[in-house]
Amino acid sequence: MWIDDIAKRRPISHNIDRGGMVRPLHGLVLHIQIGHENGTFGSFNTRGFGASSHFGNPKQGDLEQFVDTDDTAWAQKAGNPFWISIENEGFKGHSLTPSQIDNVAKLLGWLHWNEQIPIKLAETPNDFGLGYHAMGKASWGGHIQCPGKPILAQRTLILERAGFWRPEPATIDI
Repeated sequence: MWIDDIAKRRPISHNIDRGGMVRPLHGLVLHIQIGHENGTFGSFNTRGFGASSHFGNPKQGDLEQFVDTDDTAWAQKAGNPFWISIENEGFKGHSLTPSQIDNVAKLLGWLHWNEQIPIKLAETPNDFGLGYHAMGKASWGGHIQCPGKPILAQRTLILERAGFWRPEPATIDI
């Protein structure tokens, strides 16, 4: 599904598998791009790059959706079919900006209301909630420092803000 009410569509054509997401989803996995949003988008959209993510989260501005949530992004290997992924613009050791925190919180809130993902911390690949790339260890690619300690420390703030997110009420034309 394209989540047009909280993210700007920016679809990629490579490094994805059509379909394949297993419901119920386990949750949302935080990543760090180790780069900039436009460069990450370009890499993900390059045939043979071998990685992608459902969402890109620039330091400022709107959340971007690269991959339909029914399709499998190549973000955390063994976890790909079970988890929605979000790449946050930045580098190792960076914290999320206020805009990035808000974007992640909106996405987690949306996933809670529409995919029944709990608003809680996930610490292992078998948990449900807000996870992070390094929790998957070797089976998720061995990225033991992704997204980094500063972002891990911000997860409780993300949960708090996600708990306040509500879908917009439907409008009825009379």
